[in-house]
Amino acid sequence: MKTCKKCGKKDLEWNKSWFAYMGRWQLTNHKNKDGEWCVNNTMKAKEPKSTKKDYTVCPLCIGSYFGYCRNDEYDEHKRLHHPNGETRDDEYFKM
Repeated sequence: MKTCKKCGKKDLEWNKSWFAYMGRWQLTNHKNKDGEWCVNNTMKAKEPKSTKKDYTVCPLCIGSYFGYCRNDEYDEHKRLHHPNGETRDDEYFKM
């Protein structure tokens, strides 16, 4: 049994699932005397990171920052802003 160095709570166990997930040992979740979490080892789902490959630069948006689209949104952008294949600049998107 271990003692927390932060709050002094005794008889704590090591959190084995946290070790399997993170590769570091930590004590089990517990609250301090004030009822606040001293150690909270909740495991959050990893969010997918977006990379350069997830985006498409619209060739019809010349001199504009509005031409950066996610790959799945590019067809909708093209349909809404370039229905006849016309080029757009910042002045168009300011309207």
